[in-house]
Amino acid sequence: MSRPTFLPPDDETPPPSEPSEPTVEAEPEKAPRSRRNPWWLAGAAALVAIVGGVTWAIVGSSDDKKDKATYASSPSMCNAVSQATLDRLVPKAEQPPTSGAYPSQRYTYCDWRSAASAQPGAKRIVERGVMVAVRLHTDDDAAKADFDAAWQGALHSSGTTSLGTLRSDNTTRLGGIGDQAFFTHRTAVSGLGKLGTAEETVRIHNAVVIVSYRGRDSTADRFGWADQKTSTPLDAATARPSTDALAHEVVTALTACAPCKARS
Repeated sequence: MSRPTFLPPDDETPPPSEPSEPTVEAEPEKAPRSRRNPWWLAGAAALVAIVGGVTWAIVGSSDDKKDKATYASSPSMCNAVSQATLDRLVPKAEQPPTSGAYPSQRYTYCDWRSAASAQPGAKRIVERGVMVAVRLHTDDDAAKADFDAAWQGALHSSGTTSLGTLRSDNTTRLGGIGDQAFFTHRTAVSGLGKLGTAEETVRIHNAVVIVSYRGRDSTADRFGWADQKTSTPLDAATARPSTDALAHEVVTALTACAPCKARS
């Protein structure tokens, strides 16, 4: 790909460097402190909180009306998914969600993730995350190019990364939503465990929507933390209906947003 289409997925984001720790004498075993798995970190440093909708100036690049931008702004992504859907897909999600807007790229997103711990004595830990985003373009042709780049990236996402191996095991075109759409699922494997991520990418006029549902199930250790060596990644068959629901909710939020429409 000649340029990144979206923020790097969580399972492809290199972990931040950790400062070296001084050597200390051995102490009695304690429950480990809470720490985030790098796969669950947002893929950007400086984040701008979204309040309400996000607006950018969009100007069509063609005199042909059908090629001009349909959307000049987007609704808040943190309000684009219903609470009922979030409660079902990301039980006990950490609050507030991670959100950000990148005006120079006309890109905005919101990300929810569940905690990676449970009460001591729990046998299983279910980790889930949901990310929804939209990127606006000057016209339909630019959005088509962005969509095509995402499609090619999904087809060729298998290989070795700095974190381990990444395998794309299900990528297919979709109908019945937007102007163009596809579904993809990939599994990342590293020393941190396994993570399954399902995504749907949808183009509707000059907007490209991406939603992802990621997760894994793990055995809990005696402190209530996930034993990542036992993790089972979220599979495509399980995740597909959820990504379908997410994509339809975000597309509906965008198309129903009257103030988001570009002026004629």
